[in-house]
Amino acid sequence: MINIKDAIIAALSGVERTGIDKLIAWLLEVDFFTAPASTNFHGNYEGGLAEHSWNVYDLLVKKNEQFQTQYLTDTLVICGILHDLCKVEMYTENLDQATDAQLFRLEKEVKKNGHKLPKKLDKQYASDLIGWYVNGTKGPMPEYKKSYKVDDHFPIGHGEKSVILAQHFITLTIEEVMAIRWHMAAFDAGIHFNFPSGFAFRNACERLPLVTMLFTADTEASNIIEAK
Repeated sequence: MINIKDAIIAALSGVERTGIDKLIAWLLEVDFFTAPASTNFHGNYEGGLAEHSWNVYDLLVKKNEQFQTQYLTDTLVICGILHDLCKVEMYTENLDQATDAQLFRLEKEVKKNGHKLPKKLDKQYASDLIGWYVNGTKGPMPEYKKSYKVDDHFPIGHGEKSVILAQHFITLTIEEVMAIRWHMAAFDAGIHFNFPSGFAFRNACERLPLVTMLFTADTEASNIIEAK
């Protein structure tokens, strides 16, 4: 099993762009290697962001070979590993307490089923337990795990933010900018309307295979590899 942190640093160290050393130093300084990849979805655990970034890069390499698109390794590394820079220093542990309504429901369920109310009970864990009871207690009782919430101090857009942060350190090609900008694809609300974002997204897809390669790699990593 590879060490994700070492693999990412090695891949980025091989990129021949001025400023890449400063970008690596910044990644080591912030929470890139310890942050989750989401609040309650894929990679919602410590280190999830780095793991997801590596999975997307690995899929990009395979797509580049399969489709013979001949993108340079530097471009694959930059798009794969840096596409979610927007998530750096964005998540905080969610310690919101269970609501009165959740506590009322759980107290009723634990009494009925002969269980005890857990000592550690935040809002998310209460929700997980209620869901378990609603489903007829199928499978083992959910274990407590950290949950996260968004605390974004630079709310400028998902792909846009990643592009801006990366370009603080290195120069991106136009293709890399467009691929990272549009990597959310169907989950980017603006593309569902012709104006202003829909035309631009479809135009980018038609012009550059890299745009489609990155958003499909991102989706496959999230919904297949990381869903196991």
